[in-house]
Amino acid sequence: ENAAAVATLCRRLDGIPLALELAAVRLRSMPVEEILDRLADRFAILGSARTATDRHRTLRAAVSWSYGLCTGDEQRLWAELSVFPGTFGLEAAEHVCGPGTFETLIRLVEKSIVQYNDGSHRYHLLDTMREFGAERLAGRAEELRARHRDYYLGLARQSAADSLSARQNSWLARLGTETDNLRVALDFSFTAPGQQGAGLEMTVLLRHFWVMLGRSAEGRRWHDLAVAVEPGSSANDWAVYGAGILAAQQGDQDTGEPLLDRAAALAAESGDEDLAAHVAHAQGNVAVNRGELETARARYEAALARYERIGFSDPLALVSY
Repeated sequence: ENAAAVATLCRRLDGIPLALELAAVRLRSMPVEEILDRLADRFAILGSARTATDRHRTLRAAVSWSYGLCTGDEQRLWAELSVFPGTFGLEAAEHVCGPGTFETLIRLVEKSIVQYNDGSHRYHLLDTMREFGAERLAGRAEELRARHRDYYLGLARQSAADSLSARQNSWLARLGTETDNLRVALDFSFTAPGQQGAGLEMTVLLRHFWVMLGRSAEGRRWHDLAVAVEPGSSANDWAVYGAGILAAQQGDQDTGEPLLDRAAALAAESGDEDLAAHVAHAQGNVAVNRGELETARARYEAALARYERIGFSDPLALVSY
């Protein structure tokens, strides 16, 4: 009956035999579901369990032993790589962790601290190792998270700039691979003091990614945060538009339509013809969904006239969503 929870526990403990053994001991006093709920601090929940052989009394002791076998550079990189929530590429690691990363990373792979996938050419720090490394970032966590965010903000900029090129599909696939990193970068931007402007920019840049891959719920969540940042700025105007189209894409016309009306007013106020064209286009889609075909036709014609005058700036200017 609890097979799914057991399988999830095995995955979250990275299949590490000692961790599984310690979790099995915990089953004497709590159900597997409660162990899962408490895994945010796996070293605490598994810390005092004793095994029959008592080889290692805690998971922390075992990981600490591995940590002690690493050189200073390897220990430093282990901690710094903990800012990556999932898989990552070499370029990203070098950007975040600085010079000398490659040689040290290879040594961590050889010591099985970091996993390498030969098919995807990406690296992965097991969750247990990541949590241990994060504890050793000490006062450097915000600095490393900012560098991590800056790398993925740059990736979002490149993707948006290439969105109408022959590389569009490869960029969408790349962003899909980096989803966990994008989420962490956005979360840092919206929660760390003074970083919200970067979160707003990143949200606007990733709009086409969420719309074109149908990830409306996630896109809406970030746009809900972005629309409160820097009101009156061009980026904020586009965030209002993005929030509107993502709501409409989910069929929530009652939320989407007022947001699009607001975006239209902002476009008129600022004189942003490109935004005005996008809004008219989106309002045409809303009208279609309501069965108001004459209104939709008028909106589409207005959008097309503007696009033909100023150009088609991104994929959403070319498609109906």
